[in-house]
Amino acid sequence: MPSIRHKVDVSFEDGRIAVRPGGGVLFSFPIAGNPRLENATPEQLVHVEVDETGMHWPDIDEDLSLVGLLRGDWGQFVNASQGALCVHEGRGSEYGTEDKVGRKPVVYLESSFVSYLTGRWSTNDGVRANQAASRAWWALMKDRVAPVVSYVVWNEISDGDEGLASERAEIIRGLPSWKASPESEELSARLIKAHAIPETEDDDARHVAVAAVGGADVLLTWNCRHINNAMTLSKTVEIIGLAGFVCPVITDPAQLLRQMEYTP
Repeated sequence: MPSIRHKVDVSFEDGRIAVRPGGGVLFSFPIAGNPRLENATPEQLVHVEVDETGMHWPDIDEDLSLVGLLRGDWGQFVNASQGALCVHEGRGSEYGTEDKVGRKPVVYLESSFVSYLTGRWSTNDGVRANQAASRAWWALMKDRVAPVVSYVVWNEISDGDEGLASERAEIIRGLPSWKASPESEELSARLIKAHAIPETEDDDARHVAVAAVGGADVLLTWNCRHINNAMTLSKTVEIIGLAGFVCPVITDPAQLLRQMEYTP
């Protein structure tokens, strides 16, 4: 299927470039740090093409992927040792992903994210904000990414109120569901042994392990206690790297929306 190019509005302010495709979503990021953008003329910068995979400046031969922008990479990283955040290859048909660069970013939907997509609005301000961010991100991005779940997600969303469980199941019905593998089971055990994730939270370790072994680009979660915990995340990244895999970007929908400077 050919890429669909969109009409684009481009503006500049305070050293930042703002690119708004026809759909209305605003991507804004600094020009400084990206050598090609820094050295380009205004005429070259405004000549940008946008499709479902990212942005392309034909006059300066620069490409920025959507997954890179979501991760905070606007071309300021020059190689992997300095934190380059490029689209990496998946693990093939075993996990339902395409083994090629340029595919849609693969986003693993952890159970807490799925839960916030359904049910009644909470009376708690914080929870309601999380629900709003989840639903806004899902409405905006569900067709622009390759969402996946796993057997762990299905097990967890099936618990509790039968009606709510049915709503959760309907949201993810038809999505690729990754299974356990010897590699993911070994990795989850390593994460627990290294105290990156508590021993009592073995399913949280499985979420991270399945996403990493499967080659997900992003793990989307609201579990900030055990999965997206700033105090233990570096250990999680280290253990996954030592096992020979790449850790997905572990984040929440609100953070992704802020990086995109999205306003509903």
